[in-house]
Amino acid sequence: MEKENVSLARRKSGGGAVYQDLGNLTFCFITPHFNDVDFKKNNTEILIKSLKNLGINSEFSGRNDLLVNGKKVRQN
Repeated sequence: MEKENVSLARRKSGGGAVYQDLGNLTFCFITPHFNDVDFKKNNTEILIKSLKNLGINSEFSGRNDLLVNGKKVRQN
């Protein structure tokens, strides 16, 4: 990473490694108290409503998965 001048960022929630390339869209929700967050209610429902406003139907599935046309949309 140092040789290629690649930045490293860590999120408090943990999770797997994600490589961000050109053309990706990455976002986060900033909340005052991480332990009090209901991810499905606060985050996923906001995303589903936002996508619906853009004419994109999506659904919540699994532990924290958002699906569009049966394919997983990554939430980090």
